[in-house]
Amino acid sequence: EELSRFDVVLFGDVDPRGGWLSQAQMTMLLDYVGNEGGGFGVVAGERFGLHRYLGTPLEKLLAVRIDPEFLGRYESALVSGFHPVITREGVASGLLRRAAASAAVGRTRSAAANAEAAPDRVFDELPELYWLARTLGPKPGATVYMEHPSMRTRPERGQDPPPAPILVGG
Repeated sequence: EELSRFDVVLFGDVDPRGGWLSQAQMTMLLDYVGNEGGGFGVVAGERFGLHRYLGTPLEKLLAVRIDPEFLGRYESALVSGFHPVITREGVASGLLRRAAASAAVGRTRSAAANAEAAPDRVFDELPELYWLARTLGPKPGATVYMEHPSMRTRPERGQDPPPAPILVGG
């Protein structure tokens, strides 16, 4: 009942295996998303990345396939930043238009309108990102809104590996 007051539950760098979330609470989250139409999102972090969801009931709610070989840390320091590439789906989505318009707050009214019309340009002006949770790519039916400019997922059966997804919706 408490979850019905919200549109989405968002976890940021959270360990679903850390003992703070019971099996019953995970089941409630599955019901909230599957039956009540609520949203669920994860902002993966270096401490508790997506690999911690592997084998938990919450794995079903993720829009990406977890890479079991990636444990949240890269082998060397990440010293080069990047700007995410907005996909066609990302440009077309209301989600990124609103995010781009919010990022343009404090600028002129025309800058905010331009940001909403062309969200891909606004993200180029924001600080670079340095880390992302490596995955095996989106699950079937998921939509990739942002992707890495050069990093690729692992190739599958003779196919060219697609760009590494950054923002994915299910």
